[in-house]
Amino acid sequence: MVDQLNAKQLAELFRQLGAKEPEQWADSQIEEGIPQLARFLFLKLAWQTAISPNDSSWIEAEIGEAATSGPRMSTGAILARMRAKGILDDEIIELVRQMQYRTMFGLLELLEDPRTDSLGSPIAAEITWALCQIHPDGQTVVGVIDGMHEDALTMDPTGREMRPQA
Repeated sequence: MVDQLNAKQLAELFRQLGAKEPEQWADSQIEEGIPQLARFLFLKLAWQTAISPNDSSWIEAEIGEAATSGPRMSTGAILARMRAKGILDDEIIELVRQMQYRTMFGLLELLEDPRTDSLGSPIAAEITWALCQIHPDGQTVVGVIDGMHEDALTMDPTGREMRPQA
């Protein structure tokens, strides 16, 4: 169905989904054959897994979890110590968001370049992968989605491209 949209319809879909410069995304998909809608959607959803720059409620929740014996119990304890030392929630959020972006960027690069040859095993070096778009029937591969690390910063929902708030 997406491949049946003309440039104007596709640009409108990008606009509805919140894309900046929707015409450029649409033109690239139509003229260059790059699955830009799939790239855009993946990056948009990836950013939704990151904490919001205006939400500190997770800090209190993590501190509350510190009393448990779960695998992340040290996170809350560390956050509590940071607060006790006068580190502001905004600074904690900024630090965590920067680390989340670093991890996201690394995973996006890893999707495109598995680097399995760096593990020292000839068998492992033969293993590779890719993120691809499939038809709704789940059977037919439409195309490989790559180069997402190139657009990751521009998709920062704050519009700041991970720069500090002014």
